[in-house]
Formats: sequence, structure tokens, C-alpha cells
Amino acid sequence: QVIAQVLNPKLRGWFEYLRHTKSKGLFRDLDSWIHEGYDISG
Repeated sequence: QVIAQVLNPKLRGWFEYLRHTKSKGLFRDLDSWIHEGYDISG
């Protein structure tokens, strides 16, 4: 629960999205997210 408290709502939402993503798409989406520049500020 501590991790959930530390992460901001947008990042929590992103991890919730990952939970519903197939393994095949996971790394592709992660790679895309990384290249977007870690824009977690909103």
C-alpha cells in the first residue's frame, strides 16, 4: 500500500492499465511510455 501512496494518481492509473494488458503489448507500451519522456506530471 505504501507504493500506491507514493505514486501519483496518473501513474497509479497507468499501472492499473498494465494489469489489464497482455504480456505481448506490455513491453511495447512500456517502451513507448519511456520514449515519451516519463511525463508523469500530467
